Amino acid sequence: MERISEKQGHLLVTANSPGEVHYWLWPLIQELQGLSPLPRVWVFVPPCQFATGKEVEVVRTFPLVERVFTPRETLLFALGFLPWKPPKPGLVLFLGGDLLYAVLLKRRTGYPLWVYGASPRWRFRVDRYLIRFAKDIPRFPDEKSLYVGDLLASAVAKSTAEPFFLPGWPRFLFLPGSRKFAYPALFPLFEVWARHLKERYPEASFALGLPRHYQAENLPEVAGVETFCGKTSELIQGADLVITVPGSNNLEIVYRGKRGIVVFPFSEALGDLPVMGPLAVLEKIPYWGKIIKVKIVRGMLEKTGWISLPNLLWGRELLPELKGVITMEQFLRTVEQVLAGKIPGLTPEEMPLPDASLRLSELIFGEWYGAQTR
Repeated sequence: MERISEKQGHLLVTANSPGEVHYWLWPLIQELQGLSPLPRVWVFVPPCQFATGKEVEVVRTFPLVERVFTPRETLLFALGFLPWKPPKPGLVLFLGGDLLYAVLLKRRTGYPLWVYGASPRWRFRVDRYLIRFAKDIPRFPDEKSLYVGDLLASAVAKSTAEPFFLPGWPRFLFLPGSRKFAYPALFPLFEVWARHLKERYPEASFALGLPRHYQAENLPEVAGVETFCGKTSELIQGADLVITVPGSNNLEIVYRGKRGIVVFPFSEALGDLPVMGPLAVLEKIPYWGKIIKVKIVRGMLEKTGWISLPNLLWGRELLPELKGVITMEQFLRTVEQVLAGKIPGLTPEEMPLPDASLRLSELIFGEWYGAQTR
């Protein structure tokens, strides 16, 4: 990339989960490529128990990204142990992880700190909050906030994914998410569900969608279900029903106008789920810590309402949910009802603000130059 040392803005981005990398960072990078002068982009992947460990590898394939910092490098850089003199202009953009690391980057560089899609914390450190959903606008201070919309919606709108699936009807897609700790609990269940669905729907076809970075790994197969890596959006577009876990793809399913069921059948594996906050302390206590953690998490799941983000956002069941111990009768009945019913979908008033990634890229350049050029 041609260097314009005196004019190029320096964008430092924090992001650490597969959803943030794929649905937030990538559409922004696509927009930044169309601006001139091109910014210099460094991506920091903070430590996180929810990360897959593949985020650095994935971000390194993105155009425009000059450098990617591992969790350890992120910590060292943020604390000032890696020598660097920050050029101007610059900006720290929080797209995920622990906000503390973005605050440390602001202190290290002197750059303004913009925070996207997070709660209004660190008010005296944050220069601008970028609001993702309209319902959250009242929670943020007017003088520091701006409603930009959902970057995930931009990712879906910009996607060129063509429908892809195996022949048959119905076409069932299983999405276990990107975190492998859940696979031992999910894969055997998917196999049993597929077998019973095949008995009920003899012409059905089945696919399992996994992230591209798992393609080279020796993951167990799910009998009767063909596995595809790196084709999640195409598979969602081609499926008649998506069976998935809570995660970013829940919104993609809704934005694409597809049928879906969200499952959380981890009642026997709750002790292995990564957690944050005080519950994380229990993981360090031998034997009893895991037992107490399982009891607390199970109680929280029984008391909570919806767990799928679209349902939480719009206050109604856009994607039916099955949690805890899921019986075969319950599962098959839900599948039958969803296939026979209308897709709830979003009303025009509920649709997200379009062009969030374009809006954000222009805000960044406006901050640096007062205007942007293409």
